Amino acid sequence: MTIKNEQLNFSEYAYKIDMAGGAGYVIDRRFPLKNGESVTIHVEIDGKESDLEKINVQSIERAIEILRAWLPEE
Repeated sequence: MTIKNEQLNFSEYAYKIDMAGGAGYVIDRRFPLKNGESVTIHVEIDGKESDLEKINVQSIERAIEILRAWLPEE
């Protein structure tokens, strides 16, 4: 299944970064679709970075790794 940008509901996109947890950050990302469904991904990344852009990139890359591990190859 391929989800295209026009199916995403960017006005409802949200994420939360928890920086209080010891050695790493915990990021919750919610990707809502226009059909009412949504995907929430909870990832933990190394806490060495303090640059918000790098934290976001690392968390998205980790979310992609998690999804690839669970999804069958197309």
